Amino acid sequence: MDTQPDGPFLEQACRLRACDPDQPARLADRIADAGPADPGSSGPGSSGPEEALHWSRLALANDPASPFRWCDLGDLYLALRPASHAAEYLTQARACFRRAEALAPANPIILQRIANFHYQIGEPSEAVKRSYRILERVRQFDDIIFSSYLRFGVPQPEILARGIPPEPDPMRSYLRFVFARNDEAAATAAWRWTSAPSQISVITSPLALSYVNLLWRQRDFAAAAEAWAGYLGTRAGDYPRPNRIFNGSFETEPDDGNPLDWRRDRVDGVEMERDSQIQQQGEASLRITFQGKQNLDFHHLSQTQPVPPGAYRLQAMVKIQDITTDQGVRLRILDPEAPGRLDVSTPAMTGSSDWHAIELRVEVRPPTRVVRIEVARQPSLKFDNKIAGTLWLDAVSLTRTN
Repeated sequence: MDTQPDGPFLEQACRLRACDPDQPARLADRIADAGPADPGSSGPGSSGPEEALHWSRLALANDPASPFRWCDLGDLYLALRPASHAAEYLTQARACFRRAEALAPANPIILQRIANFHYQIGEPSEAVKRSYRILERVRQFDDIIFSSYLRFGVPQPEILARGIPPEPDPMRSYLRFVFARNDEAAATAAWRWTSAPSQISVITSPLALSYVNLLWRQRDFAAAAEAWAGYLGTRAGDYPRPNRIFNGSFETEPDDGNPLDWRRDRVDGVEMERDSQIQQQGEASLRITFQGKQNLDFHHLSQTQPVPPGAYRLQAMVKIQDITTDQGVRLRILDPEAPGRLDVSTPAMTGSSDWHAIELRVEVRPPTRVVRIEVARQPSLKFDNKIAGTLWLDAVSLTRTN
């Protein structure tokens, strides 16, 4: 098609511009939306596709340097193409979008409209090229672009290879999009792509936790632990091998949003705090203070970890001060999916004692996949049953013995 409107259109456009320069575009949209009244009609006096195109050309004549007007005309050619002239209309539409791109090669809105055109005519690879250029520049279109990749069946290997710039912001945005969909296979492919040594700085703690939580919800517990340890790198210390306990010495504040960290469930009459003043090793311990208000069934400090079958030793350092009632507190390990398969506790600790080691040996057998370690206390049957006192916990480990 010609890249400039011809003389008669320019003359009519000048007359229209005096009253309303946007009127031709509005008329074109209105006619296109209404559809043709007479399939055989044509020309400016009709109410069919040709009239919509006529008014769109006039709008373009008003502003021939506008990439938006070129896109409008291209959209009309694509939407109104009759079966008898489909190839001709498609050629005209392609020329319109090519001209729009030449006028605004870096405009994200124009690039998005061009990408939509290519999707509609079955050219997803061309659409991906424009989407890539948008992602290089702005974040406002991220979800639209990623949703289009899925809707139009762009294979994930092509998305990762050619659809996302190798820059932290678009890569992180794609990770957030994939993780929110709960598609473990797609999330894992994206995680591996961004976890390569050359891209490791892309992963942030919130993104890592999003992936870990996705795997946990899918009950892929072992993969969740490996992903978290992989993200931490040297910061993981001896986790998950040889020590299956994460943050066993409470060197960081437990994160209740991390399914692999210590979980502290609030309960009336108990305070659980990281204590940097009293510790057996490292920088801190975990202090549990029972306030003597209730006869507690306590299991509100716990950590759940995947473990393969085998023999294990659970060890911890504890210090207690003025723990009351006959039940006291215990360290317990169980299978949270089926406690009947595994549920073992240390003897109850009461009174006061300085730091000392406690230990449990357990055999984990299939089908147990995860174990939960918790500080526990059973309700007392005695009259004097409201537990009070303080326990400090530190250096918790779970290691294989075979």
